Amino acid sequence: MGSSSHSILLIEGNQSDASFLVEGLRRLEPDLAEVVHVATPREARLHLMVQEFAAILLGVHRPQSGLDDLESLSEYAGKVPILLLGPDCPLELRDRFLAQGATDYLPKGAMTSAELVLLSSCLRHAIHHCRAIADLLEARLLGQHLAHHDPLTGLPNQRQFQHRLRQLISQARRNPRQIALLELNLDRFKLINESYGSDVGDELLRHVAGRLTSTLRESDTIARRGADEFTIILDGITRTPDAARVGNKLLTALSEPYQLSGNEFVVDCSIGISVFPGDGEEVDILLRHADSATSRAKECGGNSLQFYLPQMNQSAAARLELEQDLRLAIDRRELVLHYQPKLDLATERVAGFEALVRWNHPEKGLVPPDRFIPLAEETGLIVPLGEWVLNTACIQNRSWQDQGLPKVTMAVNLSARQFQVERPAEGIDRALRMSSLEPRYLDLELTESAIMTDAEVAIETLGHMRDIGVGISIDDFGTGHSSLSYLKRFPIDRLKIDKAFVQSVLTDNKDAAITRAIIGMAGNLDLKAVAEGVETFEQLEFLRRLGCDEVQGYFYGRPMPAAEACTFLAEKERSCVPRSSLLPSIN
Repeated sequence: MGSSSHSILLIEGNQSDASFLVEGLRRLEPDLAEVVHVATPREARLHLMVQEFAAILLGVHRPQSGLDDLESLSEYAGKVPILLLGPDCPLELRDRFLAQGATDYLPKGAMTSAELVLLSSCLRHAIHHCRAIADLLEARLLGQHLAHHDPLTGLPNQRQFQHRLRQLISQARRNPRQIALLELNLDRFKLINESYGSDVGDELLRHVAGRLTSTLRESDTIARRGADEFTIILDGITRTPDAARVGNKLLTALSEPYQLSGNEFVVDCSIGISVFPGDGEEVDILLRHADSATSRAKECGGNSLQFYLPQMNQSAAARLELEQDLRLAIDRRELVLHYQPKLDLATERVAGFEALVRWNHPEKGLVPPDRFIPLAEETGLIVPLGEWVLNTACIQNRSWQDQGLPKVTMAVNLSARQFQVERPAEGIDRALRMSSLEPRYLDLELTESAIMTDAEVAIETLGHMRDIGVGISIDDFGTGHSSLSYLKRFPIDRLKIDKAFVQSVLTDNKDAAITRAIIGMAGNLDLKAVAEGVETFEQLEFLRRLGCDEVQGYFYGRPMPAAEACTFLAEKERSCVPRSSLLPSIN
């Protein structure tokens, strides 16, 4: 009866005929799991309620009783084929059996071996035919499901989502109410997908879909719009702030670490919100406005939500133009580096510079980094841009050394995308060899979020960089997702205290306590503590009393072009040389 086993239900009041059929079918069909024999349709109904059968054999002794028995079984049999075994009867009566739901009617004569072979063949055909119909129906149902649902997450797809939104808008026009549309984009999803493969990326998307479903109400509609995009409908919100409350709840739920394929990942998201009817009364307009709000949330650094504002449409057009210009900026030599000094608090000497990229646009003038760096991160342009910064900074530092200036470190920011490309240490080694700069005079700065996306892989990657001989700093420390258990395992040299803490150390006791704790922890871990954003003498002295090693900020100098940085380094070195060493020898 096929490659898989089946169970047959036999209804036969004649015990002799039943025994012959049971033994014969078992002998002819070795794949048959079992033949369950009952004497009456009533007993058969009890079995059909608790067990599945591939086919039913119903013994018929009188035509009318056969019709009654068949009617009583139909409700319980469902789609299971029913074959009747009975005396020879007119063709019209057989048609009545078939019309009432029987699959076939087989004459039961002397119960010979030949009749058993015929019965076995008919059973096999009936089961196969029934399964083919069931498979076809299942395929149709699956096709209908896939036409309206995302095959990866099981969520409604964009087609179904828009249909649902149109329905709700139509209802809201008759019974006025607000509808919030949320567009959610995962931050840095492309990095995970590119670095760890699509299997890990798909697993992450399924986890995200699960968290969205468990966080929202059953009445809310969730759909997958694209690779890392989800859309959500909140129907019947009473106040616009309700949408923000739900959005913040989603930000919190999705920011919890994910355990995927033995690794821990932290992924934030950006959410844009448009509201019917204030932000539009058509599906396409609401979607476009939510998309504009999401782009604004990403521009603000991600892990945030933004409501749509009319001026965002103009901003989106300007952003597209800026992206096109940025793609040409490197080849057109419009990018320049400025250098901000870091000073050693113990010696007052320059400990190094941080290289910061600036864009000198031919029409827009100097474009602030906070306008084009997030754009470069999002579009992937940060990789060639970061490579240019690394190469240029190494060449500049070597040039200063060749001029006889003091040898100091050059700090270069390494973005999350640069850190997670395949074999990033090779690009660093290449930049050092091309510039002939000794590795100890290059310091790479990475944010907490960049290395905590996958801490175990980060430890290995940082180890390759350390083997080259470069210094490694964690930038903006205290603002990310760092774990102390991992921090002691990272091969790093410096903790850079975020300027948000430093600028409030004299006015905010909590920021002062955090700064004190970071400096103390750095000392205990044999790391240097570097304070960013130092702007006043009072801040400087506070940090000095805490034992901070290095400082950076406007108090000593803003980021400056290479020529000014060269002059600053030379003058600062002269001012730190003891006066006696400048007097001529009398011997």
